[in-house]
Amino acid sequence: MVQHGSILLVEDDLSQQEYLEMILERLDISADIAGTKKEAQYLLETSITTNSPYKLIILDILLPDGTGSELLQMIRTDPMYKEVYQPTKIIMLTALDDLKYTAGSFAQECDFYLTKPIQKEQFLSLLNFIKIV
Repeated sequence: MVQHGSILLVEDDLSQQEYLEMILERLDISADIAGTKKEAQYLLETSITTNSPYKLIILDILLPDGTGSELLQMIRTDPMYKEVYQPTKIIMLTALDDLKYTAGSFAQECDFYLTKPIQKEQFLSLLNFIKIV
């Protein structure tokens, strides 16, 4: 079972935050939630300094102060993050069903990509596949 705080959910839409958090809570999984790129960077840095890295990171592509793609690139290329987060699974979320965003996310080494609105069964299946549940 996943321990408290081992999932980072970066999503600026409050209804999507609540929806995904509800699904995780029903599985007895707690997530740290960030609504901006700046909040996510703080949580990532804190996880490294406290030696408690996330097992799964869920990133919305469009954020009010940047993009999930920028965070993904930082996690996968910046030496401080890369050392800790190379094995971590990353799911990208977007309302944009566009090949450009999909291809770009995979080129930056995301592991999975979900288009909003997120379907509960699809999300649960993905969590099961990556052995979070």
